[in-house]
Amino acid sequence: MTALHCLVAGYSDDTIDRLTTASLPLPMLGRSRGRDSEELMTRAESRIAFFVALALVLGLIAVGPETQFAEALTATDRVPVGTNPYAIAVNPVTNQIYVANRNSANIHRIDGNDGSKSPINTGITPTAIAVNSTTNKVYVANDGSNSVTVYDATGNFTKHIPVGNSPRAVAVDSRENKVYVANSFSSNVTIIDAANGDSTSTMGVGVSPVAIAINTSIVPSRIYVANSGSNTVTVFTSGSPGWATVPVGSSPAAIAINPLTDKIYVANSSSSNVTVINGSNLTFTNVAVGLSPNDVAINQATNKIYVPNASSNSVTVIDGLNNSTSAVATGTQPFRVAINQATNMIYAPNYGSGNVTVINGGNNSTTTSPSSNSPWAVAVNQLTNKVYVTNRGDNNVTVIEDSTIDDLADDIGDPSRRAVCAEGTARPGFQMYITIASDLNQTIRIEYLTNYGKVSKTQSLSAGVRYTEDARGNVLALLAGSGLPYDPNGVDMSIKILGTERVYVACPLYFNSSIGAAGSVNGGHVQDSTRG
Repeated sequence: MTALHCLVAGYSDDTIDRLTTASLPLPMLGRSRGRDSEELMTRAESRIAFFVALALVLGLIAVGPETQFAEALTATDRVPVGTNPYAIAVNPVTNQIYVANRNSANIHRIDGNDGSKSPINTGITPTAIAVNSTTNKVYVANDGSNSVTVYDATGNFTKHIPVGNSPRAVAVDSRENKVYVANSFSSNVTIIDAANGDSTSTMGVGVSPVAIAINTSIVPSRIYVANSGSNTVTVFTSGSPGWATVPVGSSPAAIAINPLTDKIYVANSSSSNVTVINGSNLTFTNVAVGLSPNDVAINQATNKIYVPNASSNSVTVIDGLNNSTSAVATGTQPFRVAINQATNMIYAPNYGSGNVTVINGGNNSTTTSPSSNSPWAVAVNQLTNKVYVTNRGDNNVTVIEDSTIDDLADDIGDPSRRAVCAEGTARPGFQMYITIASDLNQTIRIEYLTNYGKVSKTQSLSAGVRYTEDARGNVLALLAGSGLPYDPNGVDMSIKILGTERVYVACPLYFNSSIGAAGSVNGGHVQDSTRG
């Protein structure tokens, strides 16, 4: 994921069986090494229709803090794939989606541009998948054959690379062009140096490593490995032989980093808490969440952390500022979670109830969409505003599209409702601010048009209250969460502001100011700011 690469390991199916057949809620009692036992799973009846009315937290519809959004997402397709689609990854640059089919020893590449798909052979039991969006190479960890399969940008097989025993997680450092593989049974990490002919080296870590996160916002990169069997996180720096160990809760299952705050979040599935590690000094604190937390995702733009709790049927929202929490009810057994930072929407597939809970990050309101059988993994391409959900019971992928976003943006014809700040550059040492005001309460959309691609966010405005946008900080956060490769030291950008009512915008002093059409005293107003 560019400035940040996080990939959560797959869980053995007997772990899911215990959660499914037990009297819930119960905490997860560690990881099992048993093989697939899908016959123990209770299959929900296959759904035919998948039309949804999900909540919209999107830029161009003004709503109050308690308003339920309507008409946001529609299910556009259900794509058949291989058996037991277990992991999914998106390359936003090429708009290609890759699905690892655990029981059919292959992946499916779905072309997001035309919907075509093609199966490609892998090793045995592909369990985890990661994409380098700079080189456009794809890496698949094969749990059953102790290897990583590499594919090129067009999905063609390149090679099998031997790794340790039972690789469960894979993460890519696109800046250094390295790949890190967590080998659960051999308790080590294989480091693949893709810049040097895919040469490999091995580093010992804790017992049963299952998840990896990489912070590439610092040089050299820093790697964090969650060790499920020893209840620790191993920390090491790229190219360095030394490492540190941080104690965490019981059975850490997932890990994610916010590079803007240098905080690391570890979901501990058996102790029902999240360990928050300070990356600067490796001090830590534990935050209580629901039962059986199995994943963690961060919205860097809002500094909110989302943790699905499989045994208490909820998502815990952690405020990164003070570690305060709130619980959002979901369907049955949410194991995974994903975020679209552009829309501030959070998606939690519910494995047991066969649906997807969609959370409005602005106010934590929810809507529930019926899904297929046993929805499991989820990925978002926030450049196309499409969401992809793997359905393990029906061997397909549901594609959900937010058709409202671009339509609304294009429909705004009143020049007083839009403004542009052009030709800015985000560089170290420069703080760039935009001030925005409105006569009425409204929600606006702020689009950053960068030399690496377009990213956007929504922002609520209160009538008569000036809002200040940290342009440099927010564009870096949005790019980090987008999956686009970028250099944080040289982001060229223009900024577009779109509202449903009149907006008043003061651009940074060193921006060239413009507006979509000739303004007037009653129209949208853009002027040079005295702050910059």
